Amino acid sequence: MNSPIPPDDTDNLQQTGNNVPITDDVRLDARSPRDVAAPRDADGVPGDVSVPGNGAAPAADAVRRGQVGQVVFEPLRWWHLGDIVVLERKIFAEDAWTPELFWSELAQGAARHYLTAVRDDQIIGYGGLAVHDDESYIQTLGVAADARGRGVATRLLVALLRHARTRDARRCELEVRTDNAVAQSLYRRLGFVELGVRRGYYQPSGADAYVMSADRIHTGDYGRMLDAAEQAVSR
Repeated sequence: MNSPIPPDDTDNLQQTGNNVPITDDVRLDARSPRDVAAPRDADGVPGDVSVPGNGAAPAADAVRRGQVGQVVFEPLRWWHLGDIVVLERKIFAEDAWTPELFWSELAQGAARHYLTAVRDDQIIGYGGLAVHDDESYIQTLGVAADARGRGVATRLLVALLRHARTRDARRCELEVRTDNAVAQSLYRRLGFVELGVRRGYYQPSGADAYVMSADRIHTGDYGRMLDAAEQAVSR
């Protein structure tokens, strides 16, 4: 996924008993659009989001209203994409996904599961999962800079992994920038381990990525790990 917060920024971290930081909401780099090309405009600038046909976004249903300051999680729908693309550009800068790529992801139907995090009717985060047979992949995860440190990224990631479990996935994989130690700490907290390095994975920046994987995510022990991680950022 893809810089607003330096990799060594330790503000708003929670310390656990073994001194491994749980990062609530830093920019997380796992971005891996499986089986979908990443189209770009000729000049490399992401294009505008357009609405197919004559459809209009359902205004009242665009987000679920919660209490003031409360974060609620909702499925990502096409009418969210205008806000998502703006947030994507702020979070991931030159490596941001294009609107076309988001459209392609949503078009995958049941093979994808995308969520938004909404606070006071504003989308402050989003994440996506791909599932194929018993394998799952974190496609993207991003949280607005002013919403970090509040457990949003952790809760999004936990929700995606729980969905993978409902789809009988036994394993989950992702990519993360090699210079983003804070994000790596979160992934390790949820059982991910490094498998290798993909050189120049993030484009056009050319940054390298670690491939990380969590195995046996279908087990009861892993489910309890997810519960504990969620509880740790909900206190």
